[in-house]
Amino acid sequence: MDKSVPMNHEKIVEEDRKNKYSSIDFEKKILSPVKSLDDMLKKIPSGSVSEKELMNYSELMKEHASLASLNGFRVIAKMHEIIASALDAINNGNLLADKTVIESLRACLIVIVAVVKRKEVDITGYLNRAEEF
Repeated sequence: MDKSVPMNHEKIVEEDRKNKYSSIDFEKKILSPVKSLDDMLKKIPSGSVSEKELMNYSELMKEHASLASLNGFRVIAKMHEIIASALDAINNGNLLADKTVIESLRACLIVIVAVVKRKEVDITGYLNRAEEF
């Protein structure tokens, strides 16, 4: 009998534990930048946001998308991916950050908060707006 099989299984289980957060840690991590990101989104149209700030939030959104995906939250992962790609496009000058764009990104934030907090509210409109974006 090959003893490496149980060892590999143990390694997989341990790796799984490292990659998955407890639900409380996951919620804290995912929700922690929401308020500051929302504040930054409101400042984008006036041009008072630096390239570095856009890139930092973009990278953070990509990390959170990966974390959400690892934990099986496809909708949350997708919302983070949308925000990250939009911030990249805004930063590169490929997307004009007008009112519609900002409101669509804020809709993504609303969906993230509602899903993470398991709110019993109808987010269909926000989800549709985010996905259409």
